[in-house]
Formats: sequence, structure tokens, C-alpha cells
Amino acid sequence: MVTHYANVSRFVGLPNATITGVTFFANGTSIGPPQAQDYVGNFTTLNFSPLNPNLDQWNRTYTLNNDTTTWRFFPPKSFDFDMKIERKNVTADYMATYAYNATISVPGVGRANGDMIVLSVGTGQTEWVMAAVVILAFASAIAVHLQYRNRKKQLTKFQRR
Repeated sequence: MVTHYANVSRFVGLPNATITGVTFFANGTSIGPPQAQDYVGNFTTLNFSPLNPNLDQWNRTYTLNNDTTTWRFFPPKSFDFDMKIERKNVTADYMATYAYNATISVPGVGRANGDMIVLSVGTGQTEWVMAAVVILAFASAIAVHLQYRNRKKQLTKFQRR
């Protein structure tokens, strides 16, 4: 279709022509018919080279609810083409856009180091420390309660005499 209108654009303005104007835009910039044919013809959908920036340049978020770290990257549009065809009293606008983004999610707290993701791996002692804190708090409460009871018994014995 682009080739057809690129060729037609050479005859715009001639007598008996139904098309009065053809304009091509790539990434918002006006281009000529040969450049439009090259731009459309050389487009590759599986070109992921815009994802080259290191992961530490991607947007990183940590979600506490599900304990995940996520990196997201939104490269610029890979393909942005616009073709305007002006006929007598009618303008048709054909647009084609191709864009993608990338997301990487890992469980836990992660950090990026260049192209690598480093996950924090615990020592396995956190649970023991938490259990010890709970046991110590419980034991302290019992000790305070027993001391209070003994003190109360001593006071009541002293008052009976």
C-alpha cells in the first residue's frame, strides 16, 4: 500500500488525478516517498535492542503485599508511521504504531547490579531470633507476675501479725 501511494505521490496535481496530496510521517517527522518505502520496508518486529539499558536503569518497585520486586522498562516506540491521503474533499489518515515494554518480577527483595539481579537470602536465623524474643517476653511477664504474687503474699502475712 505504501509503495502504491509513494508512486502516486509523484503524479499529484496532474489533470484528472483524484488524489490531491500524499504526505508521509515517520516518528512525527515529514519524510519523502522513497524514505517512507524504506522505513516501512525495513521495519523488524523482533528487534529488542532498545531493551539494552542495564536493569539498574529500569523502574524498580517492591510490593510488600506479595513480597515481590519488579523491574519495568518502556522503550520508545519502535515504529510510528502516518500516511495522509488527500482526495477531493476527503482526507484519509492511516497510522501504524508498534511499541512494547518489558517486565521482570522476582520473589523477595531484589536489587539490580548491571544485568544481574541479586536476591537477599536470609541466614535462616531470623525465625529463631523472633521465637527467642517472644519466649523472653513471655518469661519476663511470668517472672513479673510471680514476683508480684509473692510480694502480695508477704504483705498479707505481715498484716496478719
